[in-house]
Amino acid sequence: GVADSYIKLSTGLSQLGTIEGPRLEKFINKVSDTFEKARKVEGRVASDEDLKLSDTLRYYVRDGSAAKDLLYRRLRCLANYEQANKNLDRARAKNKDVHAVSVHSVPPSVWPMIIADA
Repeated sequence: GVADSYIKLSTGLSQLGTIEGPRLEKFINKVSDTFEKARKVEGRVASDEDLKLSDTLRYYVRDGSAAKDLLYRRLRCLANYEQANKNLDRARAKNKDVHAVSVHSVPPSVWPMIIADA
């Protein structure tokens, strides 16, 4: 990445500074040190960004899992409600005691939905 490029630039400039002579060597070494500092800062920024992205990913994984669990519970409740309605329709068709079937065939988890519809 960017940090690797800074390392190569810093190393190349250090080698160039030793070849060129004392006046230019001092300047090139300062430039080389600047690239080295920039590399360290880049490493910290990249690390912070990685942490932020991994935290965001973990949040969305948990959020997706919670949504999936909620959807499953709602589908299960809907299936229970539909089954209770089928049982009630069968009892009505056979002319049985509709009240006994309707009270005993509806699971308690569906009662709030029935009350809300009434």
